[in-house]
Amino acid sequence: MNPFFATPIEVQIAHQCAPVLARLKPANILILKSRHTKEVFTSLKGTAAACRVLYLGAGKNLWLIYQPDLMVSLFENEDVLDFMKRCGYTDFRLQPLLARLQKRFTLYKQNKLEFPHEIGIFLGYPLCDVMGFIENEGQNYLYSGYWKVYGNVEEAVELFSRYEKAKAFFVSEIQRGKRLFEISDYTFI
Repeated sequence: MNPFFATPIEVQIAHQCAPVLARLKPANILILKSRHTKEVFTSLKGTAAACRVLYLGAGKNLWLIYQPDLMVSLFENEDVLDFMKRCGYTDFRLQPLLARLQKRFTLYKQNKLEFPHEIGIFLGYPLCDVMGFIENEGQNYLYSGYWKVYGNVEEAVELFSRYEKAKAFFVSEIQRGKRLFEISDYTFI
């Protein structure tokens, strides 16, 4: 691997997961061909981000790229815990949570379960937006950006703007020859 040029996988991770790498968002989904598994781990080495395959598909894997500490903090809210219990979660430690999500997503992909909407919680969507999406079946949203907003539009728009700034910064730095581990500690306030 050339140390002066980012790999295509690093570019894709920067583009899709910059808000996670910038610690603005606890997690994001990344879909890549199965052959890129080693490159995902290599690309994230030296960053605070972790990764987990949520689904092994026919030629493509669905990854969860996440910040472990930010993910843990999501499940400190009682309303979120109540929602997750209604979704069948019983162990609220990080790895069992991720294992349960992985199982539920796999069952969904096998047409044995409805879509696991709680994935929105893992991705950092506000509970009111996750519940609004479920109750409205994806319709009647107030705003659409990184997710469909049913609650605080002003707060969501500001957050989406920060996500876009992080993405622009990460993609620009990667195109200038930096590696993810060199820029992942940049702070976006």
